[in-house]
Amino acid sequence: MAVLAALKRCDVLLGLTDGDLAKIANLPSSREEAYQIGETIFEEGDVAENLYLLDEGKVNLTMEVGPYPLPAAVVETVTKGGVFGWSALVVPHILTHSAICVERCRVITIKGKELTNLMDDEPGIGYEIMKGLMRVISSRLRNTQRLIISSGQTMIL
Repeated sequence: MAVLAALKRCDVLLGLTDGDLAKIANLPSSREEAYQIGETIFEEGDVAENLYLLDEGKVNLTMEVGPYPLPAAVVETVTKGGVFGWSALVVPHILTHSAICVERCRVITIKGKELTNLMDDEPGIGYEIMKGLMRVISSRLRNTQRLIISSGQTMIL
């Protein structure tokens, strides 16, 4: 199964057993999708419904850092095994970046609600996923702070 193989390579899921990964792969919404170069997977500010696991290609995560019409700034480039769209698992479920393909991409998408339900039912799985997500979120926050500081913008927290 292509979905299970991709889950095994995902850095956020490294602490899970093969049985745990099979439970995620068997969620009704777990599916493979393909995107082309230049295609936008989602936009900053939209409601987050899916978690995305990159199986092939590269995706730029961008955000607006200045007044229009400045181009969006790249916060991070996600590569094979990376995850994006984590806001689907975290209230208020609003996307903090836009995701744009810079290479042809193959991703595994999972409905955040389904994965959250599994995490609630299987706390060990939930704990491992949240540990992995915290590493990702922390890294992206540092990247965003550096980006804002280098752009000369004032950041208000």
